Amino acid sequence: MIAEPLFHLILIFSVLLPLVSLTVLALLGVAEKEVDYWQLEHARLRLEKELQESKYMQLHQQIRPHFFFNALNAFLSLARLGKNEEMIRGMEHFALFLRDSYETKQPLIPFKQEWAHTSNYLSGVHGTHC
Repeated sequence: MIAEPLFHLILIFSVLLPLVSLTVLALLGVAEKEVDYWQLEHARLRLEKELQESKYMQLHQQIRPHFFFNALNAFLSLARLGKNEEMIRGMEHFALFLRDSYETKQPLIPFKQEWAHTSNYLSGVHGTHC
């Protein structure tokens, strides 16, 4: 016959061990769902960011021809008026503007760089100096 303390110990383990195992399994299931949720959330945020960048690039591509044609019209007007020096300076600034436009691939750039870029456009097309 089994001693009473040993019997109690076996009884406790036979009842507690399945309960502890069930609790651990339940917690693992909850943790797995939480990890899945955060992975999905991360993927959603990444896709939203990519969508915003795509929209920005599409808008940027639509606006670019507008600036180009404005510049060509401004240079044509300066040529017709015989203002060759102003046209040359404007074309130099516009060339800098185009170089910056095609070199910059980032959707966001520092304000100082954006200001220089805008100044080159305005100096090239409108003959103003910022």
